Amino acid sequence: MHPATPATGWRRVAAYLVDYLAIAAYVALLTGASVASSAGQRLDFALSGNPALGQPFVFVALTLPVILYFAVSEALPWQGTLGKRALKLRVAPHGAGGRLSFRRTLLRAALKFTPWELAHTVLWHVEGWPLESPQPTTVHWLGFALSLLWAGWYLASLFVGSQRTIYDRAAASVVVRSS
Repeated sequence: MHPATPATGWRRVAAYLVDYLAIAAYVALLTGASVASSAGQRLDFALSGNPALGQPFVFVALTLPVILYFAVSEALPWQGTLGKRALKLRVAPHGAGGRLSFRRTLLRAALKFTPWELAHTVLWHVEGWPLESPQPTTVHWLGFALSLLWAGWYLASLFVGSQRTIYDRAAASVVVRSS
């Protein structure tokens, strides 16, 4: 058996863009369901600008399902999300065959979406957001910059060195081309 060929950075980016379309469809579905139902009134209450209510609500409704989508998809026999499958990629244990455990794919997905959740956290703490004109402070802009730098670090790591991100290293995983 030949060793698996590591995926190129461009294929991984393309796979993520396909997955991002799925995420956008999920956000549209959540938004439509909330507007079309009485849940919209409860949602307005949860999103009333109170970070103690709004941020956990949005984490459970949006971020957690996205993390679980990635973790479950990568732990199942096909070892990848819709995007990875479309681009003929899979997530595998580094240096070995087989599949990653759910625990490792969950760690991988949680770390992958840390910059995204950091940006959400900062946004929830901007005075006036989401219902009024937000007034970000220097601390907020620094938080946004940190989340962008972190995401940029992930992206850059796909194209240099071993082409493994920090979440690949933490989960002892590698993204490879499927046969």
